[in-house]
This record gives sequence, structure tokens and C-alpha cells, in this order.
Amino acid sequence: MASDTHRAGGTGIELKLARAVAACGFHVEEQVPFGPRIVDIYVPEIHTAFEADGPYHSARADAERDGLLNAIYGIHVIRFSQRRILDLPIPYLAAEVRKEVEALWPSD
Repeated sequence: MASDTHRAGGTGIELKLARAVAACGFHVEEQVPFGPRIVDIYVPEIHTAFEADGPYHSARADAERDGLLNAIYGIHVIRFSQRRILDLPIPYLAAEVRKEVEALWPSD
């Protein structure tokens, strides 16, 4: 499996996703390395990474990478397609983020 290369900053798509995650009240860290892998957005308080998937992502490689992040670091990964990020205004994207987080971390 190829490792990620270091990226100095996020793309416009990643930045929009980061704003939506932050709008949910989370502390957002961008371009966070975990071993040789870099996640687009990381929220430490819920041990969750958010990935903005462009058109060339491989579902199989992503699943393998997500499994490794979870097994080694205990990180859950929530993925949003580039199209979904582009199509939704930030308030609606934030609502989608909330839904995904609630599905992953249901409240009592």
C-alpha cells in the first residue's frame, strides 16, 4: 500500500469540509499525519477523521487505509465525496456532518 505524501495545506474542497465540521462545534485539525498517512481533517475529541474524496479515490484502497487508521490509532473515518461537498452550502454540509457523527457516535 502506498503511503500518503506530506501536503502543506488542504484543497478548497477540504477547507470547505473543515469549515462545515467546525460549524458543528468541533475543534478541527487539518492535514494531520498518523504514521505515513495524512488525514484531511481530524477531530481529536471524537477520534474521527474526515476525508474529502476526489474523483480518483479507490473504494478498496480507502477501505484498507481506513481499517489501518482504526486498527492502529483507533480513528474512525467519515468520507464525503467531492461532489457532495461542492453541491451543499456549508450549513447543509454541516447538517450532513452532524448526521454522520451521530450515526457513528449515537447519544444515549
